Amino acid sequence: MRLGTIAGLAMAGDFDGSGPLLRATRCAMQCTEEAGCEPVSLEGGNVPTFLDVDFKAGVIRGPGRPRRTSKIVDMTQLDGKLFLQGAEDGMDGVGDGRARSIAIRADTGGMVLTASGDNVGFVVSGACVRP
Repeated sequence: MRLGTIAGLAMAGDFDGSGPLLRATRCAMQCTEEAGCEPVSLEGGNVPTFLDVDFKAGVIRGPGRPRRTSKIVDMTQLDGKLFLQGAEDGMDGVGDGRARSIAIRADTGGMVLTASGDNVGFVVSGACVRP
């Protein structure tokens, strides 16, 4: 399901992609083949505490100035969850690009973000609220 078709769909709850969301992160895990999975601070994993999800513009915005944005490439509703997917390049000239997927429960706003790149993956939990 592409971004343009999401507006016509209905799901139970307030977290269905019909209005903006504020995403707050709680904890993060970093996983590598060498070390396995270990807890990491949000700062250490370069994970913002809050992100704005703007469905109308099709982007996720980070804090700070200038605000970094991440394009929502695909949105899918399945089994009472809204999935947002995309990929980011990171810093110029560095091979640090990552793919990401965010699963948001339609009934509670509970959220899990997964991101993967070269030999590293992140699992971040949190919640979404309507601003």
